[in-house]
Amino acid sequence: MRLQQRLGLNQDGVIGNGTLAGLNEPPAQQMQKLAVNMERLRWLPDTLKEETVIVVNIANFRMDLIQNRDTLFSTEAIVGKNYRKTPVFNAEMSYLVFSPTWTVPPTILANDVLPAVKKDMNYLKSKQMRVLTFDGKEVDPTKINWQSLSARGFPYMIRQDPGPQNSLGAVKFMFPNRYNVYIHDTPSREQFGRDNRALSSGCIRIREPERLAVLLLEDQGWTPERIAAAMKRKTEENVRLKRPIPVVLLYLTAWTDEGGRLQWREDIYTRDAELAAALRSKRSSSTAS
Repeated sequence: MRLQQRLGLNQDGVIGNGTLAGLNEPPAQQMQKLAVNMERLRWLPDTLKEETVIVVNIANFRMDLIQNRDTLFSTEAIVGKNYRKTPVFNAEMSYLVFSPTWTVPPTILANDVLPAVKKDMNYLKSKQMRVLTFDGKEVDPTKINWQSLSARGFPYMIRQDPGPQNSLGAVKFMFPNRYNVYIHDTPSREQFGRDNRALSSGCIRIREPERLAVLLLEDQGWTPERIAAAMKRKTEENVRLKRPIPVVLLYLTAWTDEGGRLQWREDIYTRDAELAAALRSKRSSSTAS
């Protein structure tokens, strides 16, 4: 169970596939992991050491709120699937949206929603989704010839209303970026119990979004009761943060914890080998020169 804790696995004392892989990882591969992740740590800006910052370690499936190097809050996270990887970048969180609507993005429209509607016309109603024109006018879905439509050039928007089924849950945390990635709640709570939580379409879902909202808004007059009520509204409510908070999305597969113990994580996106090769290439070039 101690080993499972160091591997970031559920501590059940059972030697499953993840535990067995951790037991059998060769020392040479562990040394490579350490070198690769030391390089990744070099990329982080030094200013983060003294700031309030939100850190998401994608490979650790975890989000931390850190203030002056102390962890104020930590919660389990769900990140992008292998073919919809969560990117590594820095941005600033500037606002929250309580009871958000969700406009279905093109990839999910093509792969999931449109095929489901063609199969079952009741799909949209069951998911509390509406069809809108691009200028916001609602369209009766029963008057659309769905079989003739494809995702390419799709002439409508499909938007999910706030509520228990909303894919974004009851709140989303926005840090505008070119990837259109953000942190949000989720109705699929059972997924947080899994060891491998690379399950989303690229955004970060967190287990305790209400607690994060309380910490971010406590100096703006928002009580826990007010936040709980805002998360149950039937319409969106945007709340701008008094001070933007840096958000760092990183990818670490090895590091030392607060007790100086090595932590190891699965290389879910198979990125370690490429960076290790680049480091070896750089070292060879330096030696040759």
